[in-house]
Amino acid sequence: MATVLTTLIGLIGGFLLSALFWYITVHVISPQIVYAEDISKIIDATGRDVYRVKIRNPSKRRGIIDISVRVSVRFPANSLRAGARAGNIVSFSLNVENPNIWRLAPGKSQVIDIDFINSLLKKSAQDIIATLYPVKDQRADLTLEALLHRGAGSYVRASLLCYDEWSGARKYFESKKYIADDIKTGFFSGMSVASTNTTGKRLEQLPGINVEASHSQANAATLSDPPPVKSVRWYRRLKRWSAAHPGKAATLVVAIGAVVTAAVVPRRGFPAGAGASGDRDFAQTFDRPC
Repeated sequence: MATVLTTLIGLIGGFLLSALFWYITVHVISPQIVYAEDISKIIDATGRDVYRVKIRNPSKRRGIIDISVRVSVRFPANSLRAGARAGNIVSFSLNVENPNIWRLAPGKSQVIDIDFINSLLKKSAQDIIATLYPVKDQRADLTLEALLHRGAGSYVRASLLCYDEWSGARKYFESKKYIADDIKTGFFSGMSVASTNTTGKRLEQLPGINVEASHSQANAATLSDPPPVKSVRWYRRLKRWSAAHPGKAATLVVAIGAVVTAAVVPRRGFPAGAGASGDRDFAQTFDRPC
């Protein structure tokens, strides 16, 4: 009966320790990234369309380092070739002007600029465009929205790989599937795009708008951070509970220690009838020099 009880305690203790280790690895020491819900579209000084994706580090204490970013446009294969197997994806990558970010501080955000025009010069992009637009004249002045509307089921996806600066834990993140309707003209304000209600038009083409002032105000909004979110992590609640109930906290620590001891330290014993010789042999075993 004692052996069964010891085994049962060991199994329960091992399960609890494994669950605790999993929770700490996934939710405490691993990096966290939040993507903006939309893609921002602005006009640069040369009149070129610039698409932007925004990421944020929601952690309040730990920074993220060695961030590698990749953005691609993906098309279902059966939307490009008749008879293609369902589920197959054809894609080409978009040029990112800042593909490697050294560090993202806690609570800070970063805007990732996409060079869409030069991305269309790639052979993989040219092959897809030639399939979607058989007439060459149709390929002039292409926009990302038009490309997504042309390919049924197509979308843009951002992905990144990063490390937690404290633990060194590595994690991979993917954004949602950005479709054509997720591209909004305007600058980021927090983690959303402050839409100017000018979809499909350049800011410079609108009467009564000071473009320079609009850009500076939007940049100021981009740099501002949303108010900090109150932490609701379990160890903060546990700390407050232990401070309010020190006696119960001490009892809990003793109980956890007993479970861990029972799970990790096996019981030793001697066969019946070993007597003093058995004890002497056991002691001599540990008295021998190493």
